[in-house]
Amino acid sequence: MRVSARAGFRSDWKSSKPKLRLGGVILAFVLVGASVARAGELIVYNLSDRTVNCSVDGYTKATAVKADLAFRVEPGHRLNIPPNFKSKDQALSTVKCGGLRTRAMNITPDSPDRVLFLNGHQHRVVNALLYASIPTDPKAGFSPLVRWLTLSYQAVHPEVLLNLVIDPSIDVYSFSNLKDTVFSAKGFDVAEIDTVFLKWLKDQGLIAPARITGDEPWPVGKAAVTIDGQAYGVPSWLCSDFLFSTGSDIRNLKTFADLQVFLAKAPGGRRGLVGDLDGTWTIPAFYIQAFVQSHADMTAAAAAAAPTDAAVIARLAKFGNYCLFLSGDPCIDGSLHNAKDGAVEADFVAEQAAADLGFSERSFFLAYYLSTPASLSLTAMPWGDKPDAPRLVYSDAFITNRATCGKDPCETDAAELAAFMTSAPVKKYIAMATDLPAGDPPRHLKLIPLSQVALNVVCLSS
Repeated sequence: MRVSARAGFRSDWKSSKPKLRLGGVILAFVLVGASVARAGELIVYNLSDRTVNCSVDGYTKATAVKADLAFRVEPGHRLNIPPNFKSKDQALSTVKCGGLRTRAMNITPDSPDRVLFLNGHQHRVVNALLYASIPTDPKAGFSPLVRWLTLSYQAVHPEVLLNLVIDPSIDVYSFSNLKDTVFSAKGFDVAEIDTVFLKWLKDQGLIAPARITGDEPWPVGKAAVTIDGQAYGVPSWLCSDFLFSTGSDIRNLKTFADLQVFLAKAPGGRRGLVGDLDGTWTIPAFYIQAFVQSHADMTAAAAAAAPTDAAVIARLAKFGNYCLFLSGDPCIDGSLHNAKDGAVEADFVAEQAAADLGFSERSFFLAYYLSTPASLSLTAMPWGDKPDAPRLVYSDAFITNRATCGKDPCETDAAELAAFMTSAPVKKYIAMATDLPAGDPPRHLKLIPLSQVALNVVCLSS
């Protein structure tokens, strides 16, 4: 095992020597060289004026180490610790520093880095999971955003050590994973979750009622987190399904018939559609969306409980067939499912299919990969037969784990973190991709006025 210690992230900090204290003996480790494969690391920054002593799980007698691994970080220094490759599950989840203990870090050789900033004033920890569907520059990853959010939150709440996790490998669309991991006694205190699971989480007794203490959410978001008059989450992002195209202006496609005419005219040698149609929730969500657009008098809840509509299913199948071509069907064969770094959008740009289907924030990757982003046009996905058919929106929310955070001070910390994350300045910072290199596109739609979108809802702009 090699552990690297690198110079402080401010240029005026002293460079640090890589040292670990193990069994009372100081051991020095070499800097990880460029030829060594990059793995997920725990990066601990000491912002205080005194030495911080820490220990980390995964390095125990069971993993051929004679004692728990302890390390220290000098003032103004940082220490990088990789996961233990000898560990059976190859995960590093718990860190103890100066009496503070994190949970659910889940650092593996393939995970993004996790970062902790110790300021010497913290006396409690908040473990939080952010929704990993936010797009980011493949070269930068999520690290710049996590660092900015953590430092900004701790600047206002210096008494709290924030363990902030964004990791696409943590499945938040699995009932078992939500129950046994995310909202377990070993899980997160706060998690940003799709509200489609909210009632189930509440009925399972896994979550606590929420307090909305920050900016007033949009009514549609507040409705999505309210059960029997009680809020069980703080609304964050709202979004819907959109079609994108570069070959034609598709803003006037308002009905499914309009869409069929457009897709049928796809140039020879190109598929009509590309998108990720796999997943346990994708097709059911499309079905409910199409059902509601076809039955204007029904709510989403009524649509989910109504008898199956064969005509709606046939419409879904007809739509999916536009992705089928000589080389197969990447929309359903798994090749594009949960693909990293905007693979769907890269495939669309490379093959120039007639249309790309995705949430509106996916415009980030389209603009990222397109040589002429200005050629991009879009329309809200038209499943119905009328131009003014109602459209649903998807909602995420910050939800509190009853097992770990159902009482104060954690309950108040959860409310304050949610208020911070859903505040206008923070959402603007994320939506405008301020954390990413200059020249990167924003993480929101700037191609059409908000007033042109059904329900006035655009992902990452709520």
